[in-house]
Amino acid sequence: MKTALLMSLLSLSLNVYSQESILQGSAHKIVLVDEFGSRSERPLQQNDDVLITKQGDTYYWSSRNNKPMFRTEAGIYVTYVATDGSGYVRTIGDDYRKQFLATLPDEQLGGFTYVEHLIFELKTLIVYGR
Repeated sequence: MKTALLMSLLSLSLNVYSQESILQGSAHKIVLVDEFGSRSERPLQQNDDVLITKQGDTYYWSSRNNKPMFRTEAGIYVTYVATDGSGYVRTIGDDYRKQFLATLPDEQLGGFTYVEHLIFELKTLIVYGR
């Protein structure tokens, strides 16, 4: 009896802490926008890649210090917005991705499947990726 109870509690605690990967992508282009205009920022780095995870009912911007996010949908797009207002990630929803990409040449999307906007100071860093 004690063993069964212990196993049940252990299994419950493992489920509570499991994270599901929602969006994982590689950065391909970075643009900085500020009062002087827009320009390519710098060479790409591995930490420019995006990772959004879900734990329970909460989304996290795992590639940006695990910032909590909420999810919203508009048409074919899904947007994950940081709850502290520091940015968002927009992508094509899973239900539409295959259909949308099959009907449009890569050039029309720039070959990108997500855009990440990070707001810091009075500047915006835009990361395009796949």
